[in-house]
Amino acid sequence: PFACRFCPVKTMFGRGYRKRSIDSVIADLRDKLQYGRFVMIVDNLFDGDVKHTTELLERIIDEGLQADYTVFCRNTIRKHPRLLRLMKRAGVSTIFLGVESLNQESLDSADKRQKVAEVEEAIRVIHKHGIRVLASMIMGFDTDTVETLTQTRQLLVKWRVAQMSIFALWGAYSHNGELLVPPERWIFKDWGYANGSFVCHFPLRMKPSTLQRQIIRTYDAVFSPGQSLRDVLTGHFKRAKWRAFFWRGWRSSRHDLLDYVPYLEEIEKGYYDEHENLLTEKVKSRPDLPWVHYHLQ
Repeated sequence: PFACRFCPVKTMFGRGYRKRSIDSVIADLRDKLQYGRFVMIVDNLFDGDVKHTTELLERIIDEGLQADYTVFCRNTIRKHPRLLRLMKRAGVSTIFLGVESLNQESLDSADKRQKVAEVEEAIRVIHKHGIRVLASMIMGFDTDTVETLTQTRQLLVKWRVAQMSIFALWGAYSHNGELLVPPERWIFKDWGYANGSFVCHFPLRMKPSTLQRQIIRTYDAVFSPGQSLRDVLTGHFKRAKWRAFFWRGWRSSRHDLLDYVPYLEEIEKGYYDEHENLLTEKVKSRPDLPWVHYHLQ
């Protein structure tokens, strides 16, 4: 039901909020739980209809279908303590939280309709209810700088976020007829690099290689063994376990992001000034633009 400029969901499915009958969801869960106790409910807004979600959680509890659930929510979940208590009783262990950015200017530019202070409160309230936060982050908005991304990294560490997914901004689709990133700023090496982990555009206020390194540094900081040790020393053993789990996963893919940096350094040459501001007119004459547009048209 929201209209965030970076999100393709409304483009694919419209802005309505569709619900399945609770009976059908319960039957689906009963079937899936034959195969494992870890379940991700992929509804992009699990608490979009609080009454409906409350009834579903009560049925899960009444029918003994508690499992290890991950669900998607906005920061507004902080306003519903009863729902959070029911989530905990039903087995919701992780909330995939749409943080997106901790730069207010970036949130506003993307029509996210939330404040950084609201995100902080949501993380605090979710943690208070014994539920982990998996922060969904986007980096590479035109309003992002090295300074704002550094501050974001510091806040994530300060707020004890132990799970996180960072998506490099993907702007090659239309929002209300307007492209999030102009076509002359698209980057395309191969479809294997269009999975959200790799920078695929020329940012306005930093080089693509700089943005890629900022993403790497943020993962390094949030998942570091030092943070896991801090969790252990403060008695947050489950948080330490999951942070270590994400650290292992991150280490296995980190080299792929690093190996991509030299490619970005090569294609960005001559398109930024000494302060890493994009030369917007110059980038329009890139010799590889026809090839890029051919693949992304």
